[in-house]
Amino acid sequence: MCDICKKRIDSLDETLTCAGGKKYTYCPNHMLEMLYNGKLELEPDESLTCEVTGKPGAIRLQESDEEEEYVLNPAVMLRLINRSLKPSEYKKLYELKATEEKQPYLIHDDFYTEEGKPVQPVLSNAELVKLYGEMAK
Repeated sequence: MCDICKKRIDSLDETLTCAGGKKYTYCPNHMLEMLYNGKLELEPDESLTCEVTGKPGAIRLQESDEEEEYVLNPAVMLRLINRSLKPSEYKKLYELKATEEKQPYLIHDDFYTEEGKPVQPVLSNAELVKLYGEMAK
């Protein structure tokens, strides 16, 4: 159930788990609103390792149906939510998450070309850096 609108959208609600076990659950619209307004709290948990970089200090994002899960550092997580992964990040996540039967929603081909270039980000990556500072780099 979304922390803001208190509605539940089966399989689309997303929960962010940060340092100290803090959890935030948002419907897709409110997740993007929080991102756009610079209000997503993404304090990394040092016990989690980023799936893209292999370095400690990450946040877990899990869909309510538990079929899609990502463990990423704050910068990569912001770009994932923003639909603006770098091509190398997209390719790594695609290798880890996609199967012949299912292409995960957040890295779906509606959002990226075959080369991993974003086609419809919410904000430019430069705008993310202006909103979130060093956390977005």
